[in-house]
Amino acid sequence: MKNIVTVLILCFSFIFANAQIQRTFLGNTLGVTTWNNAKSTLSQKGLEIIDCNQQAGTIHVGNVTFSSYPCEFATLYFHNGLFYKIFFFIKCAELESDILPVYNNFKKKLKNKHSSYITSDDDESIMFEDKVSFIYLGHSYSNNLYDTGLIYADKKIDNQRKQADNQVPFCGFHYITY
Repeated sequence: MKNIVTVLILCFSFIFANAQIQRTFLGNTLGVTTWNNAKSTLSQKGLEIIDCNQQAGTIHVGNVTFSSYPCEFATLYFHNGLFYKIFFFIKCAELESDILPVYNNFKKKLKNKHSSYITSDDDESIMFEDKVSFIYLGHSYSNNLYDTGLIYADKKIDNQRKQADNQVPFCGFHYITY
């Protein structure tokens, strides 16, 4: 009995010591969910699929929430049929004063939850990494609009995709338009 308790304590200690960045979004898990399963899961949840393109490896979903905040849309990305990245387009506005409170609120929540995983932090972005995932929160100004967005990704698959496309590994943020 004593050995069983010791083993259970060690198992739970290992689980908590290796807690990682969130990997499941809208019912789909990074590095696990296939394109067909993701499309089915999103439909079953009643989410608004704006566009899906299996050839391009993307599914655009409208009117989603993340951390109880309504986002304009989310894009799920797939490489070799596996879900590896999600981009939440959180907010777009003409005034920076409309974006900064939203950005700062998300930044504060992420820092509270993942403080030990911060790899970079400045006024315009913050990045977190564990052994298998990364988070990137950023805000920018382009085309006379301020916007903020959030990316969660599987590091291994993201790097594989970029190598396949002859690109360098993730080192910045860019917004996806369609």
